[in-house]
Amino acid sequence: MLTLLLLACSGEAPESAPNALVATQDEPEGENCADGGVAVRSGVDDDGDGALSEDEVDSTAYLCDGADGVGGVDGTDGADGEDGEDGEDGASALVTTTEEPAGDNCATGGVRVEAGVDDDRDGVLDPEEVDATEYICHGDDGAPGIQTLVAVSDEPAGENCVNGGQRLDTGADADGSGVLDEGEIVSTSYVCTGATGADGAVGVAALVTTADEPAGDNCAVGGEAVSIGTDDDGDGVLADDEVDTTVYVCDGADGADGDGSSLAGTIVAGDYTVANSLDAALLDGVEQITGTLTIFGASMGDVTLPDLERVGGLTVGNGSTFTLDSLSLPSLTTVDGSVNIQSLSVADWSGFDALENVGGTFTLAYPMGVTTLDAFPNLRSVSVLSITTGSTLTELAGFDALISVGSYFQVYCYATLPMAITGFTALESAPTTIIYGSTIDDLSGFASLTDTTGVITIYYAPLTNLDDFVSLTSPAGLTLYSMPNLTDVSALSGVTSMPSGLTLSGLPALSSLSGVENLVAAGSLSIYDVDRLTNLDAFAALDIDEEGRISLNGNALLTDIGGLSGTTGGLVQLYVQSNPLLTNLDGLEGVTYVGYPTSASGSYSLYVENNVLLTDLDGLYGITGLGYGYHVFNYNTQLCNTTIAALKSRIGDSDILGSWSTYSNRGC
Repeated sequence: MLTLLLLACSGEAPESAPNALVATQDEPEGENCADGGVAVRSGVDDDGDGALSEDEVDSTAYLCDGADGVGGVDGTDGADGEDGEDGEDGASALVTTTEEPAGDNCATGGVRVEAGVDDDRDGVLDPEEVDATEYICHGDDGAPGIQTLVAVSDEPAGENCVNGGQRLDTGADADGSGVLDEGEIVSTSYVCTGATGADGAVGVAALVTTADEPAGDNCAVGGEAVSIGTDDDGDGVLADDEVDTTVYVCDGADGADGDGSSLAGTIVAGDYTVANSLDAALLDGVEQITGTLTIFGASMGDVTLPDLERVGGLTVGNGSTFTLDSLSLPSLTTVDGSVNIQSLSVADWSGFDALENVGGTFTLAYPMGVTTLDAFPNLRSVSVLSITTGSTLTELAGFDALISVGSYFQVYCYATLPMAITGFTALESAPTTIIYGSTIDDLSGFASLTDTTGVITIYYAPLTNLDDFVSLTSPAGLTLYSMPNLTDVSALSGVTSMPSGLTLSGLPALSSLSGVENLVAAGSLSIYDVDRLTNLDAFAALDIDEEGRISLNGNALLTDIGGLSGTTGGLVQLYVQSNPLLTNLDGLEGVTYVGYPTSASGSYSLYVENNVLLTDLDGLYGITGLGYGYHVFNYNTQLCNTTIAALKSRIGDSDILGSWSTYSNRGC
């Protein structure tokens, strides 16, 4: 295994900077190289005598000879297998140094260091035997910025790597010595070699390579690109298609006076997956991942990424139950793209407490492990928010800093016990909002909500009133659907307009509309299956918008629609269907036109059907024209066909653009 100390070449040296020197000497077998090798010493020629003296050595790295090959192992559980042949003696490691002229590799020149294994054992490092090349660069004039150093060393078999591997230490060269001292190490990670196979074959080796990273998107003032992967083809070289991840270790920027004072941090370019503890360990010191971070794997236990501040996207789990002992992202504040957390079971959700901004869709599906989810207390903005709760959750809290949702917001609750949504206390404005759940009995988390850019839809919630929405004054629209216990809508008294309309559907206990008297404008009004409602007097001030819609369907006790008299002008749709006690349509006299302005194939415009006591159409005598669409009178069993014909005659065939049809009404 090769061991090299790797220095970023982008730092600057003081005025009249001395040259960088490299010296090599044989290293005997011992602690530094088990089978011997070469010691590579580097430093700056401070006294300018052209020789690297002992007190000028800044760093020493060891290029170790390969170990002897291993033989096969005996078979077990049966007759002994044949011994494998003895492996060949390991080839020697060699290093050569040459002067590097000023150019792309070193702006002011330096020393080129080539290292590799003497595969043909001729004592010469041939070009095809070079496995790694590094440059020790002379400094430029001027004071340097703080350099970031990466030290790669052998890691023996043990707790960190069962079969041995490589240790990566990174940190800032705070004292400018050119050596990564123990106190300067800010992160350590391990790249481990695979296990030895049962037939005596050596496991796949883990490899690390480094290269200078020029100033640019990955490192503002340059640094090093550290590529990590496994030597799948066993040639001792980490090919491009063998790289699993690349980490950028960035140099600090020079201050205005040339004195560097900051460390840019470590960045992983592209996507990164944490599937085991090694993957997590490699992120020590990493502050940003430009792609998506995925956390999913078997038996990971604890996952802690203490330094990570920003990612391009975040995925935790994949839809099936994913259990962790703990998950901690204490520094993560920003996700530029989407967050997708699926079926995560963890006892403590505080690991997301630092998260502030999500640029894309935030999906939280079936959080598990807790009955009260009090998470994401610092989340301030998100484009789309979608939450689906599981059967065990009884309270959805947290989210108390959320002030903005961009385009869509939904909470789907599948709890089996009463469920309280107490979060979202800072949310004043929301887009299209869906709240779904047959056990939701507390929506106090929405007490500050004043307006929406889309329709608020509440499905199945067993609320008796809407007091949790007492601040609501200007929603774009409101749909209340299948709420069996709702008896009181007085909290809507502050609402004056709903451009997208009001829909009341499946409200069997609601008998009074007291609270909507101040509604003066709406894009539509739909009342379906409100079985105890007898009249619409609360809508006396309401005028449905031009090209709006009125739908009255399945209201068992409705006898009087005179409250709609404030509506004037045209509608695109007028539905009166299955209201068994309705005898007339008085209240619609202000409607002058019904239908679509252009061809609307398959759409119904004027639809009067199955109102079994309806006998009077005088309320429609204000209509002077019908637009495109179907105009239908069906199954009104007490309504005479002659009455229908009289209405058609009043309008005139020339003013009816759509299709007129009648059947199964009374034959008189």
